[in-house]
Amino acid sequence: MGGVLRYVAQEQKTVDTDGTRYLTGVNCMADLAYQSFLATKNLYGKASGTWFYHY
Repeated sequence: MGGVLRYVAQEQKTVDTDGTRYLTGVNCMADLAYQSFLATKNLYGKASGTWFYHY
């Protein structure tokens, strides 16, 4: 998930021609979302290993 957030947060993908940056949402910031995701995984003991497979 960290790699995905770094990819979509690239400046050429998030800054408009007039300099407006589009990277946040309502009550959500990319770096805080990742930290919250990791905190939740640690809270439930699922911070390591494979927990699902995508087919």
